[in-house]
Amino acid sequence: MATINYDHVKTAFRFFEQNIGKEINISDVAKTVGWKDSTVQTYFNKKWKGVVLERTSPGVYLVIMPEDMTVSGFADLHTQVDERVR
Repeated sequence: MATINYDHVKTAFRFFEQNIGKEINISDVAKTVGWKDSTVQTYFNKKWKGVVLERTSPGVYLVIMPEDMTVSGFADLHTQVDERVR
C-alpha cells in the first residue's frame, strides 16, 4: 500500500461509514479527508462507483457502502492490483 496514504483512506472510510444512506458531495469528502476534489472524483470514477457511492445528480452522491465493509476491504479498493486477480 505504498502508493497511497493509509491515514487518508481510513479517514475516507470513517466518513462514508458515518454517512451511509445520506447524500454527500465531492467537496465534503475532499475537505474531510484532505484530498483535492479532483482526487475524490478520480476515486469515484475508478474505485468507488457502484460500491461506495452512487451518483444521484450532478455533484451529488449517495453513500451506498455496505455496512459490513471493513477498513481493510475499503483499503483494498485503492490498490492498483485488483484483489480478485491476486
